[in-house]
Amino acid sequence: MKNILVFISIKKYLKKKGNPMRRGERFRIISILIYFFVFLTMFFGFFNKGLYADWLHVEKAGQEKVWVDTSYWTYKEVLVPDGHYKTVTTRQWVDDSYTVHDGHWVTRYEKVWVEDTRLLVSTEYVYIDTSHYIQKTKEVTSWNPVNFSVIEGTDRYGWDVYSFAAKYHGLKQVNYRGKVYKAHKYVIDYRPSYGGRVYAVKWVFTAKKVTTQHVYYEYVRSGYWHPVQVYKIIDNSHWEYRNEKVWIGTSYTVSQGHWEEATKQVWVDTSYYQTERILVKDGYWAEPLHGTIWIKKSPKYVFTRWHKDGEGKTCNMEIELQWELKDEQGPGSVKKIERIYIFADIKRYEGKGVQRVLILEETIDPAVSGTVLGSAYFDYSGDQESLVHIYLYASSGEQAHIYFSNPVNGFRSINLGRHHNGPADTWLGGEEYGSIHF
Repeated sequence: MKNILVFISIKKYLKKKGNPMRRGERFRIISILIYFFVFLTMFFGFFNKGLYADWLHVEKAGQEKVWVDTSYWTYKEVLVPDGHYKTVTTRQWVDDSYTVHDGHWVTRYEKVWVEDTRLLVSTEYVYIDTSHYIQKTKEVTSWNPVNFSVIEGTDRYGWDVYSFAAKYHGLKQVNYRGKVYKAHKYVIDYRPSYGGRVYAVKWVFTAKKVTTQHVYYEYVRSGYWHPVQVYKIIDNSHWEYRNEKVWIGTSYTVSQGHWEEATKQVWVDTSYYQTERILVKDGYWAEPLHGTIWIKKSPKYVFTRWHKDGEGKTCNMEIELQWELKDEQGPGSVKKIERIYIFADIKRYEGKGVQRVLILEETIDPAVSGTVLGSAYFDYSGDQESLVHIYLYASSGEQAHIYFSNPVNGFRSINLGRHHNGPADTWLGGEEYGSIHF
């Protein structure tokens, strides 16, 4: 509406009296405005509606993985159990055999094994050894080496002055400050010519007596005799001859019988194999792609192939798909699409299952953006839970999954829709344009 008002305002301005523009120039400007008006109408009619459409959905799987549905239809031979019981007449043998039990006792002189065993209990003694080690301690004396000297009667300087007069008195054991040592004794006993006497003793200590407690173990033998009950079996069994009564059996069996006719129920198996079309559920998780997708669906309301459109042609559905991937990590990091897979899962009414219809499966030259067209005819109508699935496959393995509700209308769905409480678009479809970021 805003576009139309702008167009009319400009046109009125151009028609004002006194406008210096010539008639040809006004015609060219009006033509340009008409094209511009058509462009704005298409732009806002298509892209505005697409950008704000809420009927498209993206499977995000926790923003990390996308489930890729690779389910497919296949044919399988299925065994159908079948059969019936049949009454048959047969001849069977009836056994009338019987046994005649007979015999008699006789006395015989025979060799017989006589069991003769007894239990003998006795007491024996077993030695219980309780020998063990006990811990003991003892004092151990040793001499640790030392090296120091003690001078008595003078100092070191005085000793050095008269050391020429020192005489060795042997290795002695002495007490020094409460400890016992071994020391060499040197004595200076010198009378100088100028009178007096120099007497000094030097002890050169070489070893110190050390006494320590030493722990050791000593083995102590001990034990006792313990009484034990011992059981022995004394076997005196033997053979001996005795007069024994023996039963002599003279029983015998009489074998006889006869044939009889009998009827019985016999199961006749008529099971057979038939080919059935089944959907094999399959798929896997893949890394998601990121970008934008635009979808144009025609017609607005989809019907089965058993209907005709306004031009008398068989009804079908066409999809125009345009995509553009997003550059997330800088130049050169954009992924490229190399394969597109589009199909519809038609959920039939009254619980008749789901029918899968292929719309497009195409491998293309890898591209960041592009457009593809797909179409399909539908044999059965389906409710609003029928979905169209679009899968985009990148060369590097990432994938995107976009889906939307796509009811397929038929005589049955229209009749049911008359009693539907919500707007018709929820059960008949009604979407044409849309876009969504993935």
